Amino acid sequence: MHDTLTPLPTALRRLRATDLPWATDWAAIFSTDLARPLILEIGFGYGQMLKHLAHTRPDANIIGVEISNESLLRAEAAIQHGKLPNVRVVYSRAETALYHLFAPDTLHAIHINFPDPWFKTSHTHRRLMQRATLDVMVSRMQVGAHLYLATDIAEYAVMSAKLLAETAGLTNLLDAPWVHTLPGRTVTKYEARALKEGRTCHYFAYERNGEPALPIPVYQDAPMPHLIFTSPLTLEAMQSQFQASEHKI
Repeated sequence: MHDTLTPLPTALRRLRATDLPWATDWAAIFSTDLARPLILEIGFGYGQMLKHLAHTRPDANIIGVEISNESLLRAEAAIQHGKLPNVRVVYSRAETALYHLFAPDTLHAIHINFPDPWFKTSHTHRRLMQRATLDVMVSRMQVGAHLYLATDIAEYAVMSAKLLAETAGLTNLLDAPWVHTLPGRTVTKYEARALKEGRTCHYFAYERNGEPALPIPVYQDAPMPHLIFTSPLTLEAMQSQFQASEHKI
């Protein structure tokens, strides 16, 4: 048997979470003969880390999840020109990808670089680092897998440190909750700008240990909320009975 990456068809230059099987057979997506480590970057932005991972881990399959069309177009161009043969990009929210696309115990590493802090109090529920989302990340990681997080927002770092410390199945690889430099790390475009403007960056590194984590199966479908109206169908009546779903596609 041999382990090669075949030329990328146009249809695979950008994948959509809603079009992929739940869970996804990534070996089939990458057209590889052998199982390869699966590395996920959530929100790859300008793509520096994605390219770094592709070049330093030619033995691995790299998946980038992003919702920015500009970022996706840039990555697609690099893939099309053969610069990133072991990379696939997916148009998806991080939560959707984690719940639907990845089976438990399959990820070799997760990279999260400078996620949106969502400063407004009314928007904090949109933050990536939430209890439920972190639990599903851990459930998707193999024992020995690494989780990396970088942020230049002190409040976000404190919040994340507390969440990570309370998470079953993770061991801190650092001597402190975070460090301000991480040897061997490639600097992203946003990170370089933050440092140039004098902002302090916070880096986290955790490892999936053998401790049992919360078992979270792959979501095979997306639940649709239902309402039974006993009053006239008006906008006010619908708004009063509406409840936002905890999980969104």
